[in-house]
Amino acid sequence: MPRKKLSYLLLLVLISALPSVAIAKILPSQGDSHLFPQFSAVQVGGDSVSLSALLKDSTTVVIGQATGAHSHWNAQHSLIETEYRFRLIELLSDQPRPAHWAPLSSGSEIAVVTEGGFLPQEDLGLWVAHEPAFKQGEVVLLLLDPIDRATAKAVSSGGAVQRDGNVTAFPPYFQLVGGELGKYTIHNGFVTNGFLSMRMPLTLFLQQIDSELATTQRSSTDLARTLRAITETTRPVPDDSIVFDGPMGSDDDPPRWLNGSLELAVKVNINSAQINGKTKSAADFFMAIQHAMRTWSVIRSADFTLLYDGETNAAQTGYNGENEIVFMHRGANKPLGQAQIWYTAGNVILEVDMWLNDDYQFSVSDTPVLGEVDLESVVLHELGHWVPLSHSSNPDAVMYSVLSTMEVKRDLHADDINAVVQLYPCDLLPCINDIYLVDLATPTP
Repeated sequence: MPRKKLSYLLLLVLISALPSVAIAKILPSQGDSHLFPQFSAVQVGGDSVSLSALLKDSTTVVIGQATGAHSHWNAQHSLIETEYRFRLIELLSDQPRPAHWAPLSSGSEIAVVTEGGFLPQEDLGLWVAHEPAFKQGEVVLLLLDPIDRATAKAVSSGGAVQRDGNVTAFPPYFQLVGGELGKYTIHNGFVTNGFLSMRMPLTLFLQQIDSELATTQRSSTDLARTLRAITETTRPVPDDSIVFDGPMGSDDDPPRWLNGSLELAVKVNINSAQINGKTKSAADFFMAIQHAMRTWSVIRSADFTLLYDGETNAAQTGYNGENEIVFMHRGANKPLGQAQIWYTAGNVILEVDMWLNDDYQFSVSDTPVLGEVDLESVVLHELGHWVPLSHSSNPDAVMYSVLSTMEVKRDLHADDINAVVQLYPCDLLPCINDIYLVDLATPTP
């Protein structure tokens, strides 16, 4: 059965160790709530994604217009990145940055780096959740943090970089604060953020920005000047402008698995620094992951199986022909966990990987305590994006967009099951691998 439009890449976000953890919510464009998705809203409980919190974490707030994009391997050749260029329309706030960076002003060029992209020369792409897409000429308000790329790009204090014998201007490099939470599209007098399902008048939004900046004793905005700058300096965009979203280019057909029945071999590295041999053993961590794999594999009417294929020594995700789950230290400002999908220009999925952020506290008990997130519940949701599924609007579903700390969600809901069956219908019941049939016949303590 051909794959329907899909979404991937669970993004569990845990910011400021608050009681709610968010999973990147992907809103359906039509049809079943698990299928035909578009990247959209993240919802996090508490103040962790309030505008004030996001601005507090931002060193630079700008309004700019997208002018170009280029994908490339990162320095470790483990991840494809996309470098987007923007022409500044208005600088709303800018805290001190590296001394060799030129001051920003209207007309300056900046670069914003995101994870994911497509390399035509290698026929290889990487799709990563929580990373925004940009259209050529799109006008956006961006919440940014600087990235010092001086060493990697051999940039001198004079601000130039050598590329193929040519010296070009070196723009300041940034990353978005909160991923898609840091991007606000400005169009026809309104500001929208699909990730937050937000749409509000531009004047009201700028007034809110101004108020928040004032409370943090940062420079406030001149509303009239900003509105005038947006009107007068925005350049026209052709109707057929391309989409600068790195991973997908201008192709509307997302990647998919080729087979109507799917059996994935998965390698695991239990390399978490949290393992202490007592309350958190390597066996406990492994069983949490194994149980999550089993849960997706024992749906009687779905021809979909995840099989453990041994250990991997990989300490980070990367394209290597293996489907791997590893623990990585990604920092408190990065997601709790993330699935990644590697694919070809023909939109065929080649490999799926997952990293789990070891900078957050995972629980492997049946009763997580405050500040802990149930590891099995996290992995179960992420594996759902490998299927691949988008989010359910049903709060009881595993694929629902929000998971709270101390919450345990280890059983599939009818919404989850129906979505898998739709993608992988079983021709002869039951479609369960013999390994799991034995497991089902053996009582679990």
